[in-house]
Amino acid sequence: MEVGHKNFAQKRPDQLVYLELGAGNGGMLLSISGDGFRFRAVAPLRPNGAVPFAFSLDGSKRLEGTGEIEWLEDDGKARRGTPGAN
Repeated sequence: MEVGHKNFAQKRPDQLVYLELGAGNGGMLLSISGDGFRFRAVAPLRPNGAVPFAFSLDGSKRLEGTGEIEWLEDDGKARRGTPGAN
């Protein structure tokens, strides 16, 4: 299921980054850019509605927010999210 995939300049993290995706879900951060990030979730997410997220790139500063899912792969687990203001 594709929901408006668009290209963006991305950077892969130097290390494994665990991503929290609300209660009972999480995943791995695959890449990040100025306008969003790609990740692989443990459990499928729905393409509509706000999704809370949190992660730390350096182990000391935790980034938290709410974002929107821009696209999903058929399994509903790999996707690109755009952070909202938080």
